[in-house]
Amino acid sequence: MRIFSTLILVTLLALTAAPAHAWGPRAESAIVTSAAQLLSKEGVLQIQRIEKNLQDGALASELNLNTIYPELAGNPVSAIENEMMLLQSLRGSQIDEYYAYRLGMLGKVVANYTAPLAREESAYKNLYYRDVESNIDPMSLQAVTPQVVDPRVYFERRLLESAVNTDVIIKEYKSGVGFRGVASNTLAEAATRSLASVADVWRTILSARAVETNISLEQQRDYVVEAYRYFLQNSSEAKVLAADRRLSEMVNPNPDMIVRIGDLFYEAGMREEAVRRYESVLAAVPDRRDVIERIAEYYMALGEEALQEDQLEDALEAFGSALDADALHPAAESRRLYAADLIAEREMRLAAAKGALEQAAGLEMLAEQEVLNNRFTESVALLREAQTIYEAIDDEFPLEYQKASTGARQVATRLRSLQGQLMANAQLLSGCGYSLDAPRIASEAGRGIDKETLNAMISDALTSLERDLDAQAEELIRF
Repeated sequence: MRIFSTLILVTLLALTAAPAHAWGPRAESAIVTSAAQLLSKEGVLQIQRIEKNLQDGALASELNLNTIYPELAGNPVSAIENEMMLLQSLRGSQIDEYYAYRLGMLGKVVANYTAPLAREESAYKNLYYRDVESNIDPMSLQAVTPQVVDPRVYFERRLLESAVNTDVIIKEYKSGVGFRGVASNTLAEAATRSLASVADVWRTILSARAVETNISLEQQRDYVVEAYRYFLQNSSEAKVLAADRRLSEMVNPNPDMIVRIGDLFYEAGMREEAVRRYESVLAAVPDRRDVIERIAEYYMALGEEALQEDQLEDALEAFGSALDADALHPAAESRRLYAADLIAEREMRLAAAKGALEQAAGLEMLAEQEVLNNRFTESVALLREAQTIYEAIDDEFPLEYQKASTGARQVATRLRSLQGQLMANAQLLSGCGYSLDAPRIASEAGRGIDKETLNAMISDALTSLERDLDAQAEELIRF
């Protein structure tokens, strides 16, 4: 029963354990960082500026590893050797952030290849490395002297060394001793071996004399493209452009490489830089349909964004540029015409707003003429009509809206002024025998100046005055 339970436990652990080559993230980081410090002390590697990039490489995801090392699973030594030769062929006078990242990634691969139990297909391997993550102490790693090595023979020896204690460790995990036995006692030695392997590989890349290799131009171009990807994802625009100046001189690009880099710029939001590269390709290869379509889509996107911002002239220009770039684009002409129609409609609305301003101003002038003729009823009606026109002008056109707002305020002020004049006239009317309620009528008319009844009240007052004058005239005749 105990054996059966143990088998069930092992099976469950195998099913639930996180996949890993060997060392966990904490161990990988400790090994790569310690290797960098060793080379820094020897003056081979200055890590102050690039230490984070080295660590980022050491913690690269499985997806990134498979992208950079497509043959890693089938032939890890060949993958390591090819990367060493590639980095050596591209080694410059100064190590930039991406080169450091690739060194860190290579350090991760080397560390895992030289780790104990790395090639075991056992649930105990996962248990071992989980225990290592909890127990590894970077301070316990021993100092070594990095050497220049030949990877074709170097890793055969390292592979044998890493397998020395494998059977004992597995046996102790099976028996229940687990990490407390040989695994714990040999951890510092095993981690130091991986550290030394990383340091040796880096030393070979950075200090050995460059030799003729079978690294192809296409591999170098792929490196440069991935470098652009790295900088675009991890750096400011200023740093990207600084890196661009270095990377553009590393290899002789072909049109496909330039398009790939342009796509990366476009995806990162640096679209002008992308289009600059597309246009350079098109200048060299005018019939590249894919590049033509990329340029047209750039201008189409600009046009749609301009429409969203109500920048109609910019939209019209962008759609026109898209049509110039690709006369066969299925939507460029229709969107250009749509933008042109919107501009025409807007110009009609602008003309209408300007006409309304002129109409309202004309009504104000007529109202003042009526005031001079003591025709207050007609003046107020004209001012109220002008006010209505001013208030109907919206804020689509800022200048016209400002003029309309000013006009509406001026009309309101003039209406209040007329209120005062009506009060004064009402008092005069009262003094010459007019209705005793004349001041009250004028006052009420003033307070209700914004109501439709104002004209009717003033008309009634004038009608009453005419009746009084007619009665007085009839009495004079009878007299």
